[in-house]
Amino acid sequence: MGRLRRSRTHHAQRDVHRAARTRARTRDMDQIQLIDLDPKNRAALEAQPLDFERPGLAQHYCVECAKYYETDAALRSHWRSKVHKRRCKALKEPAYTIEESEPRCCYVMDSVFLGYIYSQLDCEPGIDSLAPSSMRSTHNFNRSTSSQVEIHNACSNSTASRSPVNCSSS
Repeated sequence: MGRLRRSRTHHAQRDVHRAARTRARTRDMDQIQLIDLDPKNRAALEAQPLDFERPGLAQHYCVECAKYYETDAALRSHWRSKVHKRRCKALKEPAYTIEESEPRCCYVMDSVFLGYIYSQLDCEPGIDSLAPSSMRSTHNFNRSTSSQVEIHNACSNSTASRSPVNCSSS
């Protein structure tokens, strides 16, 4: 007969995996900033109707943390906690938006990078045919080779040592 082992071995990994489950998912910071903190929505969240499925019948809700509490005393205690104060401080910073991320990345895949991939596969499809129609109108895929190499080197430092080949059919 084998030895008996405690049930909480490797609990650090277990707790992380349980917190990452879809059913344990909480609201994201940008959702709270853009939706919940709006005065109309905040008033509706703080004065919810009775819900027998939620803790405390959904009467004690912290909008900033998107969390229900059993009693009013528990909610007031939470408001004085470090966790709540950290969340409020994080919510004062503006949310990270898609518009903010676009200048920092290359749009989808540069034609040089696609050309390099297709040169490794020994095929030469037209790059213009690969791009969606909305991108074909806004991005110039027929740039000169020197500007393509500059863009490629700026966008991916890890592949800068390779010499990309332009496979776009002109």
